[in-house]
Amino acid sequence: MCGRFALYSDLKRIQQAFGVGPSEIPVNPSYNVAPTHPVLVVVQRAGSSTLETMRWGLIPTATWKSLRLSHIFNRHYRHIQGIS
Repeated sequence: MCGRFALYSDLKRIQQAFGVGPSEIPVNPSYNVAPTHPVLVVVQRAGSSTLETMRWGLIPTATWKSLRLSHIFNRHYRHIQGIS
């Protein structure tokens, strides 16, 4: 299940914690980051880490091939594992 979380660290602290270089991405603290909100993520490519923004949520594999992607974000772990 994609739940809510908090992001309240400043950019300098995030850069130090993850070894990320300088970035111009603004960090907007939030104590209620919900699915579909844009979030700050650390991406590692070619041996270096950078900060980017991505949309927080889950797109089930069953909808990947569909042109109509539903905004399903409230799935439980056992459903994802096929346990139902």
